[in-house]
Amino acid sequence: MTPELQRRLSASLPPFDGTTIAVCDDPTVDEVLEMLQFISGQLATQNGDLFLFDDWHEHDGFLTEPKPTDWQTTIDTWRDIQSLHASCNGDYYVRIALYSPSFHWLLRYDLDSSDSTAIEDAWPVLDYTAASNTEESQLMAAVAERWPEYTNVSPAAQYFQSCYAG
Repeated sequence: MTPELQRRLSASLPPFDGTTIAVCDDPTVDEVLEMLQFISGQLATQNGDLFLFDDWHEHDGFLTEPKPTDWQTTIDTWRDIQSLHASCNGDYYVRIALYSPSFHWLLRYDLDSSDSTAIEDAWPVLDYTAASNTEESQLMAAVAERWPEYTNVSPAAQYFQSCYAG
């Protein structure tokens, strides 16, 4: 988390006043890449500015500062599973996170793989959080409808509080 996102989580402010959709039931890396491309494609049409950071929330709770980025650079990072894997932090339970300055949404991903695991066999992680009553929150239904067997929807603050490792 960033210090500001941690403050927002503690106070249940956007995006943590909304819902989180997370992958479950062992989707393949290809399926999670497709989900990530779908979600980011929808968000890229609605949002301009973008921030990126390594999210240590599940690892040890370390807070980091975000860096500005842009959609074209970000989407180019996800052109295939090799580039997606290369974009990951590599440490256990450290997600790559993106958010807009409006705090309407937060998108996080990771490919958890050990040295002995092929990229295709990595454990993919993806969650998308949207503030309540926003245009971005409408994306939840589209993701759940396209991948019902691989997604779980829950209240955002509850989801993040349950996986905090700090």
